Amino acid sequence: MKAKLNEKRPLDERILVELKANSRQSFRSIASTLGVSPASVIQHIKHLEEKGIIQGFGVDLNYPALGYDLMGIIRVTIHKGALLSVQKEIAKIPEVVSVYDVTGDADSLVIVRVKHRGDLSRIVKRILKLDNVERSNTQVVLNVIKENYRMQPLDHIVQ
Repeated sequence: MKAKLNEKRPLDERILVELKANSRQSFRSIASTLGVSPASVIQHIKHLEEKGIIQGFGVDLNYPALGYDLMGIIRVTIHKGALLSVQKEIAKIPEVVSVYDVTGDADSLVIVRVKHRGDLSRIVKRILKLDNVERSNTQVVLNVIKENYRMQPLDHIVQ
């Protein structure tokens, strides 16, 4: 049944599923798995890149294995009218892995990965020194139950 579902799925989605599983596999390998020509796979991937759906290829890092054992979540409140400029400044900090524009009692949510508590303290103070930052509230992540920023299989979308 799953094979039939996959055959009905648009080729772009089937290619994305393959790339999600292993973005290092060759065009020929993807083509063989999907039963299409390598030229077709190349054309579809190029089109997905041009449309901005594929924005790049990278690696999935294990931060704790690299010594970045501490993860902080910093909620930042910013003066009106300065949101985007402050967020862009925060995004320049090397240890910042994500900056989100959010709803609620804070304006921005910042995720950082650091090696030591002192590094987290330095980053929070750096953020608080930025013009138009009113306040911050920092949380330290004790345990990661699930963390996956990669696209999930599209099986639940196409049926």
